[in-house]
Amino acid sequence: MTSSSPYVRLPNDLLGTPPMEARGAIMHAMLIDGSRRAQQRYCDAALNGFPNARYNFRAVGDKVLVTAIYASEMRSLDPLERQNGFVGETDIAFWSIILCSDAQQKEPDRYMWLPSFMFVDSGPAMASGREIYGYPKCASGIVRAASGPEQAEVSVATLHFERFGPNERAAVRPICSVRATSSAIADNNKSVASFGEALNIEPVDNVPPFPQLGMPQVMLRQYRDATRAGMAALKEILVVTPSAGPITDSGMLPSGLEICINPSASHDIRSTLGLMDVNPVSLGAWLSFDFKVGWARRLLP
Repeated sequence: MTSSSPYVRLPNDLLGTPPMEARGAIMHAMLIDGSRRAQQRYCDAALNGFPNARYNFRAVGDKVLVTAIYASEMRSLDPLERQNGFVGETDIAFWSIILCSDAQQKEPDRYMWLPSFMFVDSGPAMASGREIYGYPKCASGIVRAASGPEQAEVSVATLHFERFGPNERAAVRPICSVRATSSAIADNNKSVASFGEALNIEPVDNVPPFPQLGMPQVMLRQYRDATRAGMAALKEILVVTPSAGPITDSGMLPSGLEICINPSASHDIRSTLGLMDVNPVSLGAWLSFDFKVGWARRLLP
């Protein structure tokens, strides 16, 4: 159910108003091996639960994309809010590539990115992502080892349950990290364009050569109903397509990187995506650029 009422701007509201623009961003993109079956289970839970839905979604590969975005300036382009200033934002995310099919065959099949876990370094970034678009963001502590564009080492800690139980207390603990092994060396034998081939999907013609640029992202946006147990007051599927601005530089990340996943009951990245505790990066690249996140399109209901 949607509302036709205007949004009330309150003085304690730091949520960004779309469209959003990031300037001076560095993105690390890394591919690791997961499980298509595990990703399909998550895809079904997040996207395929609408009865008689026009669109169907399916995971099309085993690969999992892990991105780290470091934006020095994130600002709203809303005529009122753009005068307020900007914030910085760091975003570590896990993505599955899926295929969206139209049962009415009025639209062609489209590849999309489905996020399952996203960790950001501020409460407003978490709230804006979840409330406006449905991105599954968690406010977290993120520590980057070095600021060079080709240096991908980073660690993430967030509030989570390591195990469930009536006497267990959630605590801020490490949840994932990117680390370089002793064998990490510069990877000069591949190019940014290798990403389309590395995803190992057919066809690859309409897959952008670098992840996320110009490719739709699809999210389940939902809110619990405060008056009925187990019900949702709002439940919809949104699609948004970030667009790249000026690209100032790019390159390959060193080979020998690993993505480590810690055990968690509440944030079970391993089982959700079919990952191991240590996951070698098969291909990694970095990009220095600006980008925009505009208005979303509602697919369902």
